[in-house]
Amino acid sequence: MISRHESEMAVKQLHKTTEEPQKSPLSLRERNKVKKYLAMLNATRELLLSEGYDKTTMEAIAELAEVGVATVYKYFGTKKALVMELVRVEMVEVLEEVSMVVADPPADLADAVIAVLTPVNDMQLTKAGASLVRLVLDEAWNPQGEVWLDFLRWVVTELKARIEELLAGFQLQGGLRNSVDTGAAAHIIYSLADYNFICFARGEILTVEEMTELTNKQVRMLFGKWST
Repeated sequence: MISRHESEMAVKQLHKTTEEPQKSPLSLRERNKVKKYLAMLNATRELLLSEGYDKTTMEAIAELAEVGVATVYKYFGTKKALVMELVRVEMVEVLEEVSMVVADPPADLADAVIAVLTPVNDMQLTKAGASLVRLVLDEAWNPQGEVWLDFLRWVVTELKARIEELLAGFQLQGGLRNSVDTGAAAHIIYSLADYNFICFARGEILTVEEMTELTNKQVRMLFGKWST
């Protein structure tokens, strides 16, 4: 089974290979391994979208990815592990986008926070992204969904940490009042966004567009009081 570290390194190396093939440190065999890995993830994404989780089989994934069924099991072990890897890869890409915003944020604090939340909302705007998110929530709230719940905890921790880092940067530059506890503020911002998301994902009270608009309004209301 491919490890988390191997998968992350493989995808990064494949991107480098695509951009600068003459400098690629990967052998032909390693590149083929990465391509199979990505083909299986892409096939899983397509099948989840068209067939749903229950009807997506390892055999169907293998056929669509043009690999043997044994290869799918060798790389991932189980369907649940494969889907978890797909969701993890999607979220790692989202967190990388968030980190880029934190490193070079808009000048306005409210705009910066909204920009940090935007990659997460953008993922949910796609049908595939929304389906994956709903699947994770359904599994996490299942009595036997501890692995999925752990994954959600990791996502929450990572997002909060990046929001807090953004706020701390603005505070150092005088754009946020020193009296504001950046950790508590990050928790409030995340909680607002999360509640709006739950209204979208679980009860479908909100559309993605309404969820995004409401969260943005709430963020601007907060920073009307917190900004210097």
